[in-house]
Amino acid sequence: KKRLSKVSKDRALDVLTSNLPMLSIEYGHRRQVFLESDYDAGVFDRLYSTLKSRLVSGRSLAFIAIDPDRNHNGGCSRVMAMVKALREGGNKKIFGIVDSDNGANKPSDYIFVLEGRYSIENWVLDPLFLSAVLLRNQILTPEDLGLGDTMTYVRLGELTDAQKQTMIDRLTIILG
Repeated sequence: KKRLSKVSKDRALDVLTSNLPMLSIEYGHRRQVFLESDYDAGVFDRLYSTLKSRLVSGRSLAFIAIDPDRNHNGGCSRVMAMVKALREGGNKKIFGIVDSDNGANKPSDYIFVLEGRYSIENWVLDPLFLSAVLLRNQILTPEDLGLGDTMTYVRLGELTDAQKQTMIDRLTIILG
């Protein structure tokens, strides 16, 4: 038997608008993030949906594709232009995420550039990045990843190649 329970405004909005991705609601803690394609927006949306119950934040995110069909070139410049226009129009809750395009794109206060990798999935699916996120958000412990109990996500850069491989192997087993 289901019972009513108190939830945050963000959770209520998530439930009420789950099948309405383009619905715009003026709510102070909601941020809209533009990405180059439907694929990119889907990757971020799935990652966010998976982790949001464990993230400590009063904000909610909506990921929006600038080019849903992924048929056009210039997705990065289109994201930057759209975000700039909307922010200049007064909406300060709009952001963008773009690929680095081999260093051609530069970040700003509201445009985030995925540096050092060609595409979003090369960041999101990198086992070292995933391990750092899972450690930071205390979803996994250092012991889960075969590391000493004093290891923190900030210190992952200190690991030897053998330790990194052990961590990647353990993460692969955990994620099954």
